[in-house]
Amino acid sequence: MSNTTTIMEMTTPVQNTTNTSAYVRPFDDTSIVVVATILIIFMVVCWLLNGVTIAVILKTPSLRKDKFMMLILSLCCSDLISASISWIWLHRRTWGFDDFNPIPPFFCKLYWGGDIMTNFVTAMHIFGFACLRFTAIKFPTTFRRLKRRTLKIGIMSVWLVCFGCAFIPHVIWFKAAKRDRTSDSPVARWPACTLDPIYLEEYRAFVRIGYPIMLHIPVIGVVLMSLIITGIVYYHLSSTQFNLSSKNRRKDKQAIIQLLLIACCFIVGYVPFTAYEIWAVQSWPSTQYYARMDYWFGTVGYICIRFSETMNPIFYNLGSPKMRASTFNLLKNTCNVDSMQLRSISNTSKSTRVHSAVKASASESVSVK
Repeated sequence: MSNTTTIMEMTTPVQNTTNTSAYVRPFDDTSIVVVATILIIFMVVCWLLNGVTIAVILKTPSLRKDKFMMLILSLCCSDLISASISWIWLHRRTWGFDDFNPIPPFFCKLYWGGDIMTNFVTAMHIFGFACLRFTAIKFPTTFRRLKRRTLKIGIMSVWLVCFGCAFIPHVIWFKAAKRDRTSDSPVARWPACTLDPIYLEEYRAFVRIGYPIMLHIPVIGVVLMSLIITGIVYYHLSSTQFNLSSKNRRKDKQAIIQLLLIACCFIVGYVPFTAYEIWAVQSWPSTQYYARMDYWFGTVGYICIRFSETMNPIFYNLGSPKMRASTFNLLKNTCNVDSMQLRSISNTSKSTRVHSAVKASASESVSVK
């Protein structure tokens, strides 16, 4: 009897260790270096490009009064906010994947509220940009009657709606906490800074209802508007009943190029993100394969967003000769001021050295006498 008990005691731990697999992070140190390098470059470039674009619009009276530039200015502000909190995403997906410390939990809530809010704001702005472009081409009289004040109210309304529908719920639903990696819940695959499991059903309902309204419909609308506007413009260009000047023809073509570039960049950035959000809330087997799939699906989706928001200012300039000229003038004037300051400092230092040399020679002559 004692021998049987001894054998059972010896074999029980062996059975437990063979059935329980040790937790392994779905990424390695090399992945951290690669992801961090890409996101830091995007963050810095996004700050510079969007900052320059905002400065150009604010310092150029003709651009400040342009209705399309009002939307672009608001878009740049959204992209700047998104870039400014991207470091939190980098931490939660790398060093803070299992433990969000030492970053305070407040930043986890700030990231989720700000990120989803700016995603919705960007989607609604680009859809509004396409609608505004359609109105300007199809109904020019109505577009001219549109007051800038009305457009400002519309832009502010979009920000307020997205703040209420995205920022506030995500601040409530998301938190930083260690996750049970052995659970069958989707949360087991996610970083420490993620959805609170008690709000999983509410978040699933939000993804089913909120994402189609705030992201899917704008994406479809931008695609349809781009196709419609392209058709209208090329009909005007090929039809003999529209006596368009060469300047107006060139202007319409540039408007199409700008809209298509922004629309394509928007689709490239946000379709992978929305696809991941829908995929991530599903129940999948708790295996290493699905853990890696979840990690890299979400990482690639976020990198696509960062790429999209970084490229937007370049496309604004490519599609607008007026903005290109204003950007060039601002950079040229800034460089000239810097070069003038450098020359002034150089001349001052030279005169100081000459003055010191004269004083030194004078003192030497006095000493010789």
